[in-house]
Amino acid sequence: MRLLVREVETVIANILPKSFGIIFDGWTFRSEHYVAVFASFCHDGKTHNILIAMAPIIDDEVDDHTASSHVKFLDTILSYYGHIKASIVYIMGDNCSVNCAVADQLKVPMVGCARHRLNLAVNLLLADDDDLLEKLRPVLRQDTRWSSTYAMVEMYFELKEYLDNDDDDELTVFMPTRREEKQLKSILKNLKMFESTSKKLQSTDEITLLDVRDLFVDSTET
Repeated sequence: MRLLVREVETVIANILPKSFGIIFDGWTFRSEHYVAVFASFCHDGKTHNILIAMAPIIDDEVDDHTASSHVKFLDTILSYYGHIKASIVYIMGDNCSVNCAVADQLKVPMVGCARHRLNLAVNLLLADDDDLLEKLRPVLRQDTRWSSTYAMVEMYFELKEYLDNDDDDELTVFMPTRREEKQLKSILKNLKMFESTSKKLQSTDEITLLDVRDLFVDSTET
């Protein structure tokens, strides 16, 4: 297995250009923090994203998830491919403070994940409607993903025609008022637009930063 790993590292090392971008994301599983790292570069007019690591950020029991530990982790990973952190020309990841600090330490641009920015903006937009949305709970709402709210509101209107035929007064107490329903329709209309934007950001077609800007401008002007 070690020989296979070494062979794969050699193949990737021969593919990597002198400089490239780094795309990375982290998640925690059973108190262990893992990081997936991709090297991103252009070749023959096409963008290539190659996985170069998916491992715990630390190998000991020290709980250190700071920007410095991420930079050290990246430098160690790149050494396996004959590169150093100076090979990195930009960082791409979630728009969190640690990632921004990593870019600052490396002195390279930070390209924040456009879909993550959209997620933050939509959650902020929905904050004023929390009390109303709490009335609709057939689908569990997730604090970090507005798409669960979209599914919840959409489901309400799919079920509404059946609920309207129910004369049960006990059920009526829990139903949104006409004014609240009008507000929910407005929320659903906005979320459908954001859902469309989100899908375009996830498109397999290559999307440039200019494309992202245009999508965001269209979303705010609609």
